[in-house]
Amino acid sequence: MIVTCITGFFLGFFLFICDTTIAHIYAYPYSAMLSCWYMLCVFFRRSPYLIIPLLILIGCESFLYYERFGVTWIYLIPITLLILHLKQTVNYAQLIPYGALICSLTLRELVLGPWLTHSPVLGRYTGYMICGNVIVMVLMHRFIIPLTVPRTR
Repeated sequence: MIVTCITGFFLGFFLFICDTTIAHIYAYPYSAMLSCWYMLCVFFRRSPYLIIPLLILIGCESFLYYERFGVTWIYLIPITLLILHLKQTVNYAQLIPYGALICSLTLRELVLGPWLTHSPVLGRYTGYMICGNVIVMVLMHRFIIPLTVPRTR
């Protein structure tokens, strides 16, 4: 269990580096690979040894984007609790992390981003970003989750 948590954390740290590099190159956070990885880890592995360090990395990422540490926890912690509740109550639970990712990206781009940066809402950009990150999450779910995080029921 500790080995998978360490592997998951280092993969999360690598995705943190990739997200911040992409955001600094293009001057806007186009990808949310760390959020994709967080949603999958919350769904497939409920280990606090993995989830808490990933939350701290996401808090650092929000400090780099919005100059406020942990501001993304406003919507991420309730979505985490919703994932954990829905995993136990919904029959076909494989779509829960995808719905959670869509909700978190929508809240980040349509509510949190304009509120903190006073920038206009870009609907077309938000749609493209959600589609791209869902594709990234599908690839992570298909290729990375079987290697690093054993499924628990």
